[in-house]
Amino acid sequence: MDVIDHTLSFAQREDRPVIVVYQGKKGLTQRRVYVRGISEDKVTVYCTQKRGIRVFARNGILAAMLAEEQER
Repeated sequence: MDVIDHTLSFAQREDRPVIVVYQGKKGLTQRRVYVRGISEDKVTVYCTQKRGIRVFARNGILAAMLAEEQER
């Protein structure tokens, strides 16, 4: 388990927000998310920017760090 996987798992267990840097089809983005599910190759999140559920390819997440708690 690498640092990103550990951070995502911890955030899911503790229901903590995470800042992720994601490389997707439209380029590099930074999102504030709540992890809702983790599988081998996908991460399901609630994105506070898009105000909805999103599914990220695990290999597209380049960085993840715990964020400050805020109202959802």
